[in-house]
Amino acid sequence: MSRAFTLSLLLTCSACASAPRSFTITHTFPFAADTVFETSMAHFGDNHLHPHIHHVEYLDGAEGPAVGVRREVWMSEDGSQRLHEELTAYDPETRSTRLRIIHAENVPIDTSVSEVQSRVTPIDADSSTLTMTMTYKMTPPILGVFAESGIRSDLEDFMIGFEHYLHTGEEITAERFNLVEANYR
Repeated sequence: MSRAFTLSLLLTCSACASAPRSFTITHTFPFAADTVFETSMAHFGDNHLHPHIHHVEYLDGAEGPAVGVRREVWMSEDGSQRLHEELTAYDPETRSTRLRIIHAENVPIDTSVSEVQSRVTPIDADSSTLTMTMTYKMTPPILGVFAESGIRSDLEDFMIGFEHYLHTGEEITAERFNLVEANYR
């Protein structure tokens, strides 16, 4: 392979990687849309719905789901990897939210563009879908190409943990998740 071709390939890959990346996942729940939305928002400040979140704490004394509420999320057990997130949109009528990442500590994510939008849509009276769209950019940007599968997997794990919680009321830990994951895949 020529040096010019290699350089051209690297520049092309770098240009593609520097743009924000986005993907959408959808999970169907055997629960009414209002139940799914209200339960997810009632537990906005909890860490027991996701197997990879170790601690969640509200910032600035605010609590509960409301536009402007901020929370700190520990992605590691010792708190060395943390995200600060802000609820920038919250609409119970459309069952939709937008959560923006506003600070990252030891997590290589660009906070200027990274967010998760979610919407709960009824299928019928007793079932619904939760759709989450993640838009993100990593630092350095080339990491975004490699990080998508891990971020997607984390959101899918949340969906599974949340469905288990809806069925049983049991908190999700990493250990419990390993025991129940196969029931929801």
